[in-house]
Amino acid sequence: MKTLYGYFAALLPTALLVSGCAIHTHNVQGTKSGGSTDGEARVESEGESKAVRSKISESGKTESDAQVGERNTDCTIPEGFSFADTGPALPQVVASGSIETSRADATLIVDVDGGAYVEFNMELKNTGSAADTARVGYAWRTRLSGKKAPPTRVDFKAGEVKTCLKKSDQHIQQPFENKVHYVEVTIEPGASMNVIGGYQVTIARADKPETLFGFHDHFSRNWKNWDWPYIKAPQYKSVAADLKPFVGTFLTTPAAESRIILRGRDGIHWTRAMSHEQYVTKIRTPGAHAWNFTAEQIPVHVGFEYLPGLEIQKELEAFEKIVKANPGDLRARIRLADLELYGGDPGKRVKGLKKLLAVWDKSAKKQLLTGRNDVRGPAYVALVKSLLQLDKKAEARRFAKKGLKLLDSLDANLEMNKLAARWLKDVSAK
Repeated sequence: MKTLYGYFAALLPTALLVSGCAIHTHNVQGTKSGGSTDGEARVESEGESKAVRSKISESGKTESDAQVGERNTDCTIPEGFSFADTGPALPQVVASGSIETSRADATLIVDVDGGAYVEFNMELKNTGSAADTARVGYAWRTRLSGKKAPPTRVDFKAGEVKTCLKKSDQHIQQPFENKVHYVEVTIEPGASMNVIGGYQVTIARADKPETLFGFHDHFSRNWKNWDWPYIKAPQYKSVAADLKPFVGTFLTTPAAESRIILRGRDGIHWTRAMSHEQYVTKIRTPGAHAWNFTAEQIPVHVGFEYLPGLEIQKELEAFEKIVKANPGDLRARIRLADLELYGGDPGKRVKGLKKLLAVWDKSAKKQLLTGRNDVRGPAYVALVKSLLQLDKKAEARRFAKKGLKLLDSLDANLEMNKLAARWLKDVSAK
């Protein structure tokens, strides 16, 4: 058996915890694929959404560790799963070489309090000459010391849901528990099957913005030690009390095609940042955006920020004032560019991004925007995409070539840079 998901182990932040749900085992009917349909429609089917979510809302009780461990004593965790912290993610697929993941779709539905629901739909195809079996599910590692997250479960609409767990040696410094929730599905040769389901998570809340074009800011927790952060600017005070975004990552899985949708529960536009902008599109659902990937494009994970409660126009005005007062504040310029993507003017965004790239070298080292924090690749992606939105194709190609030249001097092993270069190369060739 081989895993299609082993490359991501333990990448999610430990701050992403799960909301409480009971763990149980139940049988539900599988769904055979009758051909490809639109990804948004398939993931967001109201019938499926309500059916899956109702299984979680039915249970008002939470099992203790002793109950869960006792019931799963004879359940052995199967080989092939890779363990990560609990958080939003597509399921792993553990299967032989004849089973392919032809499509992986997910919707992350977020609430005003940080609660969220992941809905997923995995389309598997058997390319072999005999019936074959795949395991589809999640493998989570939970620390048992300190504040402990309540147990969760995953509800599937295919096969018998199995929950197995194994605790580490309790005498180690940070004891943990490995747990898997999965189903086994058998697919006939040449046939396809959809594995559908969902589960609840909680997204961590920050006390200030913590991303750069949707990518993690590796120095965001140490701003207090420096004199340059915009959070110390007088103009920031008007939004400081409300600018506490929810910040998270969504773990992907290899598939021929993937779509991950981020949307607010009530259709309100809360998005402030999404990484890998070159693969993001706005979709029909109000307040929703989607990442779309092919097998060659998909990153290990995508990052995002969303912010209920603060009007984006109020935040825009505050950051325009911050940038005007301190033109050399690179993080403020990046934040303004993100805000202009979701609620501003693309023409202003283009001017701001050009200025950001022009002044980068003067302040980047002082402001700790080097190495993994050097987001000039994503900045060029944002600029080129904005120029294309304004139908300025020739100028977009010119800046795409400039971005490629810059990326030649940056760390090519960083996935952020690698994917930016791939996209900019495609644009420059058109």
